[in-house]
Amino acid sequence: MAQILIVDDDPHIIQQLTVLAHSFGCTPLSTLYPDYLFEILESEPIDLILLDVHMPGTDGVELLNRLKSHPIHQKIPVIMLTGDTNIKLLAKCFQGGATDFINKPIKEVVLQSRVLSALKMQEYVKKLEELTLQLQDELKLAEKVQRATIHSQIELPFLETAKLYVPYGQVSGDIYDLSLTRNQSLNVFLGDATGHGVSAALITMMVKMGLNSINSELSTNKVIHQLNQLLSTCIPLNMFVASIFMRITADGKMRCSNGGIPPVIIVPKHKEPVTIFGTGIILGVKKSVRYSESIYQLEPGDKVFVYTDGITECLQDEEPFGMPRLIEFLGANASLDMDTMLNDLLKHLTHFTGEQEFEDDITMLGFQYHAE
Repeated sequence: MAQILIVDDDPHIIQQLTVLAHSFGCTPLSTLYPDYLFEILESEPIDLILLDVHMPGTDGVELLNRLKSHPIHQKIPVIMLTGDTNIKLLAKCFQGGATDFINKPIKEVVLQSRVLSALKMQEYVKKLEELTLQLQDELKLAEKVQRATIHSQIELPFLETAKLYVPYGQVSGDIYDLSLTRNQSLNVFLGDATGHGVSAALITMMVKMGLNSINSELSTNKVIHQLNQLLSTCIPLNMFVASIFMRITADGKMRCSNGGIPPVIIVPKHKEPVTIFGTGIILGVKKSVRYSESIYQLEPGDKVFVYTDGITECLQDEEPFGMPRLIEFLGANASLDMDTMLNDLLKHLTHFTGEQEFEDDITMLGFQYHAE
C-alpha cells in the first residue's frame, strides 16, 4: 500500500486529503509544518508527496527545490497543491521537478486520477532502474567474457606485436585473435561484426567458437572459407562479419586472406607505405564463396598495420578520416615503435574528431618484422 505524505498549513485540507487518500487505498501521513518534511522522510518510506505551494515560513517551491537536490529523496514524485493560477508560478514548479499539480478547491476525481497516475509512473521508473542495474551487471559479465577470449600476449623473436582495442561501449563488435602454428609462425585474425553493442558482441563469440573449431594450420584462405561456411549457417541474415586471417612466418613471408576488412598497410622504413587490398566478400552473407590468398615478402624493419573501419570512418563534422589520411600518418611516423605508433594514431583520431566520442569500435594491430 502506497504511503502519501501531505504537507499543507491548512488543517481542513489535511483532513480532506487524508480521507480521500484512504478511500482509494493509500496510507496518508501529514504535517502542517513544512520544516518537518525531511524529518518524516528519514523515518518513513514515502511513495508520493502532496505539497502546498503557499505556506508560511518555508515556501512550497523552495521546499520542492531542496527536496529535488537531496541525494536520497530527490526521486520521490511531488504533486503541488495550489489555488494560484499564475502561469509563471506553475512553470517554476515544473522546472523545480514537480510531477504534477492540482488546483484548489480539490476535487476527488482529479486527486484520485493524478495520485494513481503518479504512483503508477513511479512504479515504472523503479522497474526500469532495476532492469538497468541488471543490464549493467550482465554487460560487465559479458565484457569480462569477451576480453577473456582475446589472445594477445605472444612473444616471438622475429616479430614485435602491438594492439589497441577501444570498444564503443562495454562490449565490442570487434574481435581479434593471435595464435601460434606448430612451426612457431604467427596466426592473426581480426573481425568486425555488424554494428556494435550486445548483438555484435554475441556474433564475435560465435566467431571465436568457429575459429577454435578450424584447423589453424590450413592456408589463410581455407581458414576464412571454412569460417564463412560456419557463420553462413548460424548468424541472422542481416548480420555479417568483415574479417581477415593472416600468417607471418620467421622468414618474413606474410600470407593473408581478406573478407571485407580494410586493406592491410605495410610501412617500410624508407619507402612509401604499401596497401594490400582484399578481394573476398564479408563473412556470413553467402556460403559458397571462395577466398584468395595474398603473399607479401617482409623486409627487416617493415611494419604491418591491420585495423577495423572504425578508424577510417571517424568523422570530423560529416567528413570521414579516410584511407589517405591514415596512410599519410603511418608513413610520417614510420620510425616510431609499434606501441607508440598506435597510441599516437589514437590521439590523432581524437584530435581529428574534435574530442568527440568515437561512433564505432576501434581495433588496430601492428607488427614489426625482425629477421632472425
